Amino acid sequence: MADVAIIGAGSWGIALAKVLHTNGNKVTVWSIVEDEITMLKEKHEHVQKLPGVKLPEDMEFTTDLESAVSGKAYLILAVPSVFTRSTAKSMAPFVKEGQIIVCVAKGIEEETLMPLTDIVEQEIPQAEVAVMCGPSHAEEVGIGLPTAVVAGAKKRAVAEGIQDIFMNNVFRVYTSPDVLGMELGGSLKNVIALAAGMADGLGYGDNTKAALITRGMFEMNKLAVTMGAKQETLNGLTGIGDLIVTCESKHSRNRKAGMLIGQGYTMKQGWMRSRWWSRACIPQRKSAAISPQSPPPPEGRTHCSWAFLPARQFRFCARLRQTRCWTAAIMYRPRMLSAWRSRCSHIVWS
Repeated sequence: MADVAIIGAGSWGIALAKVLHTNGNKVTVWSIVEDEITMLKEKHEHVQKLPGVKLPEDMEFTTDLESAVSGKAYLILAVPSVFTRSTAKSMAPFVKEGQIIVCVAKGIEEETLMPLTDIVEQEIPQAEVAVMCGPSHAEEVGIGLPTAVVAGAKKRAVAEGIQDIFMNNVFRVYTSPDVLGMELGGSLKNVIALAAGMADGLGYGDNTKAALITRGMFEMNKLAVTMGAKQETLNGLTGIGDLIVTCESKHSRNRKAGMLIGQGYTMKQGWMRSRWWSRACIPQRKSAAISPQSPPPPEGRTHCSWAFLPARQFRFCARLRQTRCWTAAIMYRPRMLSAWRSRCSHIVWS
């Protein structure tokens, strides 16, 4: 049995807290929000974010970060990615040398473009930092539906330790040394899922979505491998697995936001109606130079997605801000024949 703290009491943190407690670990859940901790103490259920998932009576809940962090074998960092740096900075004085921190959120910091483990290592250099991700919606993990994820760390013993505390007959954990590949897969797929939701919102069919997901996976592979990740990581649970579940699931918030945008809402309206801040929309807004204060598009039109667009077509579409312009740009873009020939030079035509 390990002494574990969940830092962040959102839906994913609560779902993982239940998995850890089921496996016999001692679990403490921390949140900066006092009302949230009061609710969890009184109801033993997160009625807003994970209704119906009951938590055991002996699970501890606190707003005291020092008591939550001190003496714990594992710290599961489950705050939203935008709060990773600030939370890590607050945790740093209480983390001892060699204490294991597991990042379970997904995302890339907007200003620095750093993955979450790099942020934590920068703020808490004395810690052993790892990651755990894969196709895993909290709504399903919380009720015990079979799920498989990957624990990644630079040291094998750290990854296997995480595997030991989480793994049971409905929650399978694999291990990997490719931390960068895992984090890139878990972050880049959000942009593809946003575009997949837009395709659904536009009323496009299965053919369109299959093409979008497949070509999106190809682009994810190219970028991740160029940055130093392993292609087999992107071809596994933390790449294509996470991409499939985020593009297809009814639980996917990125897909839901994309659907609203595809139906004609602005990105800001999509955020408001989804009641969340899309992990995919943040880099999109920055790259497309579209802010929430941008004037609303004409009726039936919206800001276009920049995913998949070559730079020339993207600039054109960003000016037009038409929902369907990105489709035409993708489908009718010039063939890159010379590049295709070089990649396929080993194939002989009959």
